[in-house]
Amino acid sequence: MIQWVVLFAMGVIFWLITLVFFRYLGPYVLLKLDEPYFNSFLLLLLTVMLLILAGVSLLVRLRMYRARGSATRFGYWTAMIGLVLDGFVLWHRKLIFPNFSEEQHQAFAVCITFASALTLLVPMLVDRIIRKPKPVTSSRLGNKKTGNNGTTVPAGHSPAREAPGAPQRSPAAEPSVLPSSSTVADRKLIDKDTPPV
Repeated sequence: MIQWVVLFAMGVIFWLITLVFFRYLGPYVLLKLDEPYFNSFLLLLLTVMLLILAGVSLLVRLRMYRARGSATRFGYWTAMIGLVLDGFVLWHRKLIFPNFSEEQHQAFAVCITFASALTLLVPMLVDRIIRKPKPVTSSRLGNKKTGNNGTTVPAGHSPAREAPGAPQRSPAAEPSVLPSSSTVADRKLIDKDTPPV
């Protein structure tokens, strides 16, 4: 339930930021539909909207709610809130955007229609792209594997194969290596104490 409330609040905030942007900067960024640069400005506005939506969707999906579908729910809530409230905005457009010309009101309607489609598509694509992380296995952590003779081998290397039928020796049965300063008599004494395999 808390997730739904948070996503609803995020949708309202997202819509308010968009409304404030067009309220104060709309006369400068919205061109008339018949002006030659209208398509370029519309494409620029939609690209900025796409980048912002992708960033917020990644934030929702990777940081806030890691469950699959959380970004899509954010997109649904934001699009629903935006469509309902933008209907009232267009209804009272003269009151909310007093500095707009009639052509700019039409440009605003075109812009928010495309923006609503992006609000539905971009979070859904983010959910599709980001997959559930794979569980970490011991070989991925770099742990060591045990070979046939009990010795440890680093991960990524296969243990050396021994000849079939050869007796397996444990590391405890192998003779110790003494420093070079030891005498031959000491070595014979150690070999004598070692039990046969």
